Amino acid sequence: MRQAVILLIITFITSETLFRRLNLYYEFWWLDIPMHIWGGFLLAMLVTSFYLQKSKMISFEKLLILILIATLCWEIVHHVYRYFTILEQGSIYNSLKDIFNGLIGAIAYRYLVKSQVSK
Repeated sequence: MRQAVILLIITFITSETLFRRLNLYYEFWWLDIPMHIWGGFLLAMLVTSFYLQKSKMISFEKLLILILIATLCWEIVHHVYRYFTILEQGSIYNSLKDIFNGLIGAIAYRYLVKSQVSK
């Protein structure tokens, strides 16, 4: 679980400081896609590690529901932040795409680490 937390922190700091300050999300429109897939992958790793630490298995469906809730909460926080800082206006389409990409990351994790997630 420690690895997942460390990777999430490094990813978040890199995204919010380096990528945003250098305007890389605007220079490379596609950069947002792998970052959300990677975020979903890491969230799935964290959730699975949490369950395994308690000697429990997590079903694929429950894993996806938890990732869906987490990505939805992230997008809501992101929209509120944008609203109050007036940085840029987000769109529903972009948020849905980001949530979908997070779920793709979780699905990728599930298939790469089948032994840790029950069927």
